[in-house]
Amino acid sequence: MNARWVLAIVLVAAPGCSLLVDTRDLSSGVDSGVRSAEDAGVLVESGGPDGGGGAEAAPRCATVGPRAPTSVVGWSQSSGARARGDGLVAMGDETDGSLVATGFGFVVPRSARVVGVTASILRRADLAGITDREAVLVGGPQASASRADTVRGWPTAMGIASYGGTNDTWGAPLDPALVESATFGLSLSVSGSAPMAEVDEITLTVTYCE
Repeated sequence: MNARWVLAIVLVAAPGCSLLVDTRDLSSGVDSGVRSAEDAGVLVESGGPDGGGGAEAAPRCATVGPRAPTSVVGWSQSSGARARGDGLVAMGDETDGSLVATGFGFVVPRSARVVGVTASILRRADLAGITDREAVLVGGPQASASRADTVRGWPTAMGIASYGGTNDTWGAPLDPALVESATFGLSLSVSGSAPMAEVDEITLTVTYCE
């Protein structure tokens, strides 16, 4: 009479894993020389705590804006850069320093991560010769990197120039408290003093993820 071996296997699954056991060879009466879980037909499926494959949920991202500033200072008729179509434009050149727009009134969830800021400026030059000197975000503990285009001249017809982007933090440590601050905004300066630079509108858009 052939002796029949009965093999009992106790398997404990680690959290987040499920165990599939192939028992076809366990009742054959043959010593199969099991040396590993793989040899025993045990398949370990890794996953997250809910067994769903371990994939993290994609972050939810949203944008706030474009929003216009409540305060613009620094050039002649600075308030003309608050909104288009009001019959006013802010006017300046390199001798006038910076045009600074702040008070955009953003509201961002406190748990969010700010991933980008986009600035849009509706502007022109009355003659060829104006270029960007500097375009930076202001209001934070440190100055941001400039996103100015110092090569291409401003057009002589009104057009929109964009700076930054949805995944561009301008090299600055942005957070919800900062972008909601009344002092957060954009500072723009130009090069060229013979023609006059004109800005009709400045807007900012904030992109964040949770």
